[in-house]
Order: sequence, then C-alpha cells, then structure tokens
Amino acid sequence: MLITQIIKRMELNIETLVLTSLSAKDLRFLFRSEIEKYFVDNPLNYNNISPSEEAKKLLSIQEAATLLNLKVESIYRLTSKREIPFMKKNKRLYFDREELLKFIRSGRQKTVSEIEAAAEDKTGKLGANRKAAKT
Repeated sequence: MLITQIIKRMELNIETLVLTSLSAKDLRFLFRSEIEKYFVDNPLNYNNISPSEEAKKLLSIQEAATLLNLKVESIYRLTSKREIPFMKKNKRLYFDREELLKFIRSGRQKTVSEIEAAAEDKTGKLGANRKAAKT
C-alpha cells in the first residue's frame, strides 16, 4: 500500500511501469533510492500538520473551563448534574466548543426594551384578533 501511494505521488503509472531483469537486490536499491529522493524533495513537516476541523472544536475540561470562565471543579459538577453538554470516552470528558457557546447563549436574558417590544407586539395582535372576532 505504501509503495503504491509513493508511486502515485511520484507520478508513475503502475500499468506502464516496466520491470526489467533487475535482481531483487537492484530492484530494492532502485525503490529505496526513489523513495529517499521523494522524501528529500518533499520533507514531512510535522509542525505544519494540523488537526482536523472536528478535533479543533473539541475541548478538554481545562479548555472548557477557560472558555466558560469557570473552575474545573465547577465543570465537573455541571457534568455530573448533566447541566452542560459533554461527551465521555475512555474516562475522559470532551466538550464541543459550539455546543458550549450555544449553552451559554441559551441563558441570555432579554433587555427591558426587548420585553416591552414583545409586549407591544402581543397587545397589538390581541387587539386586532378581538376586532376580527367581533365582526
């Protein structure tokens, strides 16, 4: 599998690859030198390998505590009461960043002006419904 991937990356087509009367030792040498050449030309930089987008969204309990500005103990208490969204795998807790933000936003309190505007909308609709019911 690895050799197939390397050959594909080296832009060689397996169907057109012609094997000659090379000995096994010469063939291994040829493959080894081509593979070494490929990795010299295309070095792996593990510092540039980023985790998947999904993994970036998952937070540890410490990161969740930092995001929510709470102590780790408070996060444990919220999870034990199942008051906060979390995942548990292999005795470890994981938190989805978006779910935590949604959880926080769900506790948003309306401002006085928003409450007044909603009340006006309701009373206006109630008055219109009463007038329609009388006719």
